[in-house]
Amino acid sequence: PPTGPAVTDVSDDGIDTDGNTTNDPTETIITRTPGIGLVKTASTSGFSNPPRPGDVITYTYVVTNLGNTTLNNVAVLESMSDFTGTGPLPVPGHVSGGGNLDGGAGTPTDIAPGQMVTFAAHYALTQADINTGRVSNQAVATGSVPGGSTVTDRSDRNLPAPGNDSPTEVVIPRAPALQIQKSLASTTQVFPFVYDIVYTVRLRNTGNTALSQIRLRDDVRTALSPGQLVAVPQVTMSGFSGTPTINSGFDGGGTQEILAGNPELLPGQSGEITIRVRTSFVDGFPPVGQGNTAFATTIEIPTPVKSDDPFVTPENPLDVNPTPEPVTDTDLDGSPDTRESISRDRDGDGIPDRQDYDPTGYFYCEETGSILPGGSISVVGPLGTQRGVGSSHNITIVRDGSGGSYQFHVSAPGRYLLSYNLPSGGAASISRLPSGDLDVTSLLPANPGVLGGGEVGSTGRLSDFSAAGNRFYRVFDIEDGDPTIFNNNIPLMHCGVPRVSASKVVVGTPTIRPNGATRIVFRAGVQSTGSSIVRNAALTDDLDAVFGAGKYAVIRNVIVEQPSGFVGAANPSFNGSSVTDLLTTGGSLAPGERVIVELTVDVSAAVSGNFVNTVVARGASPLDGSAIPTATATAPVLLQSANPAELLSIEKTTKRPTARLGEVIPYVITVRNPAQRDVVGVDIVDQIPAGFTYRPASARINGQAVEPRQSGNRIVWHNMTVPGNTTMTISLSLGVGAAAAGNEFVNWAWAEDPIARERISNVGKAVVKRELEHVFDCGEVLGRVFDDKNRNGYYDDGEPGLPGVRVATARGRLITTDQHGRFNVPCADIPDQKIGSNFVLKVDERTLPTGYRITSENPRVIRLTRGKVTQANFGASISSVISVNLNTEAFSTSSNEPTAKLVEGIDKLVGQLRSSEPSIVSITYHAKSDTENAAERLKSVSRLLGERWKKAGGQYRLEIQSRVVVGR
Repeated sequence: PPTGPAVTDVSDDGIDTDGNTTNDPTETIITRTPGIGLVKTASTSGFSNPPRPGDVITYTYVVTNLGNTTLNNVAVLESMSDFTGTGPLPVPGHVSGGGNLDGGAGTPTDIAPGQMVTFAAHYALTQADINTGRVSNQAVATGSVPGGSTVTDRSDRNLPAPGNDSPTEVVIPRAPALQIQKSLASTTQVFPFVYDIVYTVRLRNTGNTALSQIRLRDDVRTALSPGQLVAVPQVTMSGFSGTPTINSGFDGGGTQEILAGNPELLPGQSGEITIRVRTSFVDGFPPVGQGNTAFATTIEIPTPVKSDDPFVTPENPLDVNPTPEPVTDTDLDGSPDTRESISRDRDGDGIPDRQDYDPTGYFYCEETGSILPGGSISVVGPLGTQRGVGSSHNITIVRDGSGGSYQFHVSAPGRYLLSYNLPSGGAASISRLPSGDLDVTSLLPANPGVLGGGEVGSTGRLSDFSAAGNRFYRVFDIEDGDPTIFNNNIPLMHCGVPRVSASKVVVGTPTIRPNGATRIVFRAGVQSTGSSIVRNAALTDDLDAVFGAGKYAVIRNVIVEQPSGFVGAANPSFNGSSVTDLLTTGGSLAPGERVIVELTVDVSAAVSGNFVNTVVARGASPLDGSAIPTATATAPVLLQSANPAELLSIEKTTKRPTARLGEVIPYVITVRNPAQRDVVGVDIVDQIPAGFTYRPASARINGQAVEPRQSGNRIVWHNMTVPGNTTMTISLSLGVGAAAAGNEFVNWAWAEDPIARERISNVGKAVVKRELEHVFDCGEVLGRVFDDKNRNGYYDDGEPGLPGVRVATARGRLITTDQHGRFNVPCADIPDQKIGSNFVLKVDERTLPTGYRITSENPRVIRLTRGKVTQANFGASISSVISVNLNTEAFSTSSNEPTAKLVEGIDKLVGQLRSSEPSIVSITYHAKSDTENAAERLKSVSRLLGERWKKAGGQYRLEIQSRVVVGR
């Protein structure tokens, strides 16, 4: 080895590249080939089925360094130009450790050659993405190459090679779905058989895509048949998007499409349609199971979708059920089953009411409750009249009454009049009249409104046919929603069967009369035993047929029992022979009523025996007056032949012929029975005078004390038996009371039939005269006949009496005045004790002195009072008589008025009278015939003279006499 210092050298590559040729390093050039690749994949594992808005697409981005140099700041970005989604762009983020996205975009990273890094992003679907059906996108990966250059790559779905790029597309399956729910919202009865039915149809988009051009079809006319739509259905809607409208042509039958325009529903969105249909079910209700189904289509769902009623099978919302029929009326009476009780039996036939047909009303017999066929009805409304079965003017008559019941209903508010023709089997009731106008609303809340009784089963008879239980109407004020009317029953009278029965009995025991006849009291009756009133109820009794003509006498015929309002009477002309009707005509008997007549007959039987009396009851039909079948009844009676000698006789005596007030008078009644038979059950009657009183405990019968009964002035020994061939003696004492009036007192006694209250003996009497007491009993009269100097008719001091003048009483007593003109009438009369009595006196003017005339009242009526003196004076005076003679010339022609000349003469006469002694003017009118108005003319002259005398101040009462002389 060489020695010495070390020697060094720096190698040179022999290539001068920098001007240094001695130590340039050897440089090897390495070629860099940067490259980047991006693969983008999408995951839909989080999608719903079907996909819904908000479902997430998870994107994975794998970036590979395909070059030989490290790439710095590698990042992934989505390209807006390639994005088909409608939401915000996904933001890829570097996934640390290969896990899920850490919630941010992450930071760019460096990638060595050959290394792969993963980015990720999430994208939430929008409804627009679902409507489009896909989301397509392409991402771009970028990286920085050392030295400043940049590499990029557009994503591919599976290969990271540059240039092999294609967008990542996610297909989103579209699943259009529609749910239709149709239900019955309400059923409102507005009139019998007429209902407002409201359906609710709810459409819901249950798919994941919007539905457009929605159409809904509903054939409600067919669904409600045999019901008839009475108006175009009313439709409302809500909840739809787009531009929805209601099809104006929808009528529920011929045109069934409900929607128009562009109704839309987004996924999950609902729209609701309300259909209001007014329907008449007068022709019947939909059969069970018929139901109602609506159908819908859209652009996306062209196949019709059926509706489902969610209330039919709520446990299964995916099935399809038609909406059930809205009304069930089992008995077809216009009131739905929901309103008729399922347990109450209204008519008593054992069947609940919802199965009992109830019409609007029946024609019925008020006497029996029987339903009567053969009638007819018509109904008058605001628009016109419907007669018989049929429909017009908003009126429908279902039954016309020919079968006994009628049924009608209306389909519009208003005032309706029910008219009818009654069945021929009766007449219009006069006691059960329509109740007036019925405001049907007033029946609420009751629905139906039941007014009367219904038919019991199929008996043809009403459950209640009383007047109180069957009010009825002819005029109805009806509004929407008013209740159904049941049993507005129309009464008829006289439609039952009239029948009569007869009865006849003998009342009590026949008695013997004073003439020997036997008195019999019959009671005969006629009773209405049918089901209708009996007109002209009658009883016929032919006494000739049983007793023989002339062998009896009708004593009494009276009604003892009759119903209120019976207008017949006991026939006063009944004699049992030529007139045999016990009753007058015209009396009517309602079912169950009767009339009883009591007939008293005295029979003088020629022979003894059993006699059977027959009465016949008759009557007439209340409808046409025709006779109805008669009925008879008999009453046997045992009679003995009459013997006039065998009669009770009565004698009444007293030992006192006179009596004073306060005294006690003894009386004896002797009763004799000359017959061999006992007289049983008679009353002995003593009728005492007014003011007399019975002395208690004074009565004796054959010496035994037997107290009578007293009623007023009748003293009666009841139910006495007088044995045959005996005499019964009755003694009693009576007191003469202060009220006893009159001058004699008569006491009567007789035997009496206690039933008929008729006398069956002679009448005995005893007379007691009254002993007068002048001081207390008499009315005295004192008077004077005087010279009436001033002619005023009254006695004045100083006027002398006129002696020898005769005064007479009404009973013929004559009294003459003494020398002073005085007179008196002792005990002129016994006046009435309470009010006094009138007494009449008259002066015999023939006994007055010559020239004297009476100036006072004559005759004179005065009032007498017991124990009082009454004064009666008579005046007379001397008067001159002035005669005036007149004829027709003294009066105006054809008039009763005096002529002026006569008036002048009267004035002169008045002047002469004033200056002369008191005078009497005697006016005589000389008439040529009886036809002249003589009396009127005399009155006219007398009146004129009296007026002029009074006006002239006459000093005395001027007496004017007048007379008419004819033909002289």
